[in-house]
Amino acid sequence: MKSLLKLNSINNQLIRCYSSISSSEASIAGTVKYYKHHLLVHTNESNWPKRAFETNELTKQLFRKLSLNPSQLMKESKLNFIKDNEMQDDQNTSINLSILPLGLKFNNLTLENIDHWIDSVAKNNLNFNNIKEESDWKIERISYDKIGLVCTHNEVDCRCGTTGVQIFDRLSELIKQNNLNYKLYKCSHIGGHKYAGNLVSYPDGHWYGNLNADNIDSFFETWTQGGLMVDNWRGNHNFSGEQQLKFISQYQ
Repeated sequence: MKSLLKLNSINNQLIRCYSSISSSEASIAGTVKYYKHHLLVHTNESNWPKRAFETNELTKQLFRKLSLNPSQLMKESKLNFIKDNEMQDDQNTSINLSILPLGLKFNNLTLENIDHWIDSVAKNNLNFNNIKEESDWKIERISYDKIGLVCTHNEVDCRCGTTGVQIFDRLSELIKQNNLNYKLYKCSHIGGHKYAGNLVSYPDGHWYGNLNADNIDSFFETWTQGGLMVDNWRGNHNFSGEQQLKFISQYQ
């Protein structure tokens, strides 16, 4: 019986993996949904459950409070979890939350102050720059030249857990070799896992897909020179789907 259950588990994983494989010949432009803010919850792990917000009670409550808030916050925002190697605090009591492409990080958000923080966001019309640092949370400016989010969420799709990790490791190596002021994070499911490996770049807001071991070095060279990897460009969070297609047509 145990062997049968194990076999079923393996079969399910294979189905999940192979069903996500996409054709690199088809255009992937225009596959990014519009959003204004990217809210990133810092975690000290990357083996998130399928629904990342169920990592612990604090993240569950945070997600619930953000989702149910009547302001425009979640309507204009995308929420993800990232692996932060510098995280040392107990995540069951407080979290750190970064806002991109704005470049602000709010530290020490708790269940006790998250409602107040959300109210401050709403009161300032989602202008995070106007939110003042308070005794129960701290604000810091993010000073990296570029930030890359690589989807490595294996529990959602195994290509993200394999290809995503491969391109994360290679990009990390290249960034270190070139001594760049860049920051790369492993990220929970961002959408479009059939285009794995996926990467979101900030502050420009470009999304890339179908990245792999064969093209990641070329991507890195283009990325660091401020260019656009046209064949791998999925879109930009500032544009509607139609605007994305119009934008990329200039390069084709």
